Amino acid sequence: MFNIKIISILAIFAFLFVGCEDPTKPEESNFATKKNTFYDNLYGKDVIKTDSDFNKKSSEDAHKMIRVEGEKKFNNDVIEKALYRTKVPLPNEFLKRWLISSNEKNITIDQVDAEYDGFAKKTRWQLIKNQIIKENELKISEEEILNEAKNFVKNQYAQYGQLQIEEKELADIASKIVANEEERNSILERLYEVKVIEYIKSILKIKEVEVSYDEFVKFANQEDKKSESVFTKFFKSGFKKKS
Repeated sequence: MFNIKIISILAIFAFLFVGCEDPTKPEESNFATKKNTFYDNLYGKDVIKTDSDFNKKSSEDAHKMIRVEGEKKFNNDVIEKALYRTKVPLPNEFLKRWLISSNEKNITIDQVDAEYDGFAKKTRWQLIKNQIIKENELKISEEEILNEAKNFVKNQYAQYGQLQIEEKELADIASKIVANEEERNSILERLYEVKVIEYIKSILKIKEVEVSYDEFVKFANQEDKKSESVFTKFFKSGFKKKS
């Protein structure tokens, strides 16, 4: 289990937001009232009523955050193995010339050579994704696009400490984002990436292992691409259409 320690919210709140010397004496500092206001602003009116509620919610949020990082690590491993096991030849010299001729800025062949590996990796992964999408008829609905836009807006607001947003305001902002062609294409790209990863997951045997936070960080930082993993047999045979 993740070894997450939640520091006392009373001490943190007193130091950062209230500035009182002794948070154990709310009658002197109005600490309790300010603390409850802080909870309401953070999670919504009356969602958090006690320090125990807050500690529980904080722990849940921390686990969610680390799980997201775990998913990100897993997804990156899937992509790396897909690229390693699925050979997709590219017309490298042609693409280099195309990059030079199509770039609005004057770039040299040396600059292209320096950044070409990253470009080639993204191109190969895009071709693999397109094949999976085509063979398995993966689709994205308008509802999924709008929900993704809403999630984007929520995340942006959350970065500035605003976790609550009116549904009408959220829908209005999300609709404007979706109406922008560039933003819409970006959303579609993200959603198709998720669909492809989820498809790959569905045909793999995945074993979840609980580790400590320190173990997770160490594992996530490993860059040994040669190590064998659960993906090996799958990528040796290439991508297959799901029956």
